[in-house]
Amino acid sequence: MNQSFEPPPLEPGSVPGHEMTDVHPWSIGLFAFALAVMLAAVLPLVVWIFWQLESMSKKHDVAPTPIASPDERRGPRLQSQPAAELQQFRQAENQRFGSYRWIDREQGVLQIPIERAIELLAERGLPEPTGSGITNEPQEPQP
Repeated sequence: MNQSFEPPPLEPGSVPGHEMTDVHPWSIGLFAFALAVMLAAVLPLVVWIFWQLESMSKKHDVAPTPIASPDERRGPRLQSQPAAELQQFRQAENQRFGSYRWIDREQGVLQIPIERAIELLAERGLPEPTGSGITNEPQEPQP
């Protein structure tokens, strides 16, 4: 069944200016009007719902800690001279870890510079553990 669509016959001397089977302009206008009415009704409703939910969430939220809240009076906590502060920090570190000082004079515990400690470890090696209860012999599991 091979049927082909044939347009309706034209009156003699008339020329159609558009497709005869198109949608009527009145239907398009009616759809546009209905769409505009729906948007006009729905958008304010959505905005109102958003405000309601936002106010509800603010009521039920836990207050932030004072540390988390920004204090505009103090301003940001930035370093005013980061290069100078880093240099001071490194000098203090070098002075602390690069010099000799007593940690416990009674027990004879002395702090030595890191470079010297590395040299001593390279010469002498690590000390053997004493009295820690660790043995090199394998132990049998107890039932």
